[in-house]
Amino acid sequence: VDRRQRQMCIRDSYTATKKKRKRYSIAFLKGDVNTKLNQSLPVITKDGSTMYFTGNTSKGAEIQRGLRILKATKKNGYWTDVTDISINSDAYSNAHAVLNADETEMYFVSDREGKPGDSDIYKVRIYADGGFGTPTRLGNNINTFREEITPFVTADNALYFASKGHPGLGGFDVFYVDLNDEMAVPINIGLSLIHISEPTRQAEI
Repeated sequence: VDRRQRQMCIRDSYTATKKKRKRYSIAFLKGDVNTKLNQSLPVITKDGSTMYFTGNTSKGAEIQRGLRILKATKKNGYWTDVTDISINSDAYSNAHAVLNADETEMYFVSDREGKPGDSDIYKVRIYADGGFGTPTRLGNNINTFREEITPFVTADNALYFASKGHPGLGGFDVFYVDLNDEMAVPINIGLSLIHISEPTRQAEI
């Protein structure tokens, strides 16, 4: 959700509780996640105890470069203990985190060095103790020399993502690919979900 503060676009996280007759009650997220900087694109583990989200951080008065994937823990109804995860760096951005079905892998977007594209999709192992492995870039059948963003992984290991690099109608098109097949070619899912103009992006890489 965007709000205007000092002529800057700041994004915060909210909760929506379903009420009667398809109505929702919107509330500011309780805890320490929302700050004067940007926070967006939260993903929550199935047990409701851990949140990963995209945000900016600062050291003193200095805002750190780019975007980072941050982690928060829910305690007594409040999201607290916000921490930087180990895959982040001041040298590049990480954003758009999602989890696979068994929550052992995180898929995310990064503009880190060593990639041919503007921003590519990566995955990283999440260990039982909450630590992270070494990120690996998804194959060239998925990543292109342009931008890939906003991954989403289904229970049957299908990846949906937006891309400027695969053939489409211009701007970001939405694609599907089966992650069980390393050579699978992403399929453009069609006109019903495609916007020819640039989408409003929750977080810029």
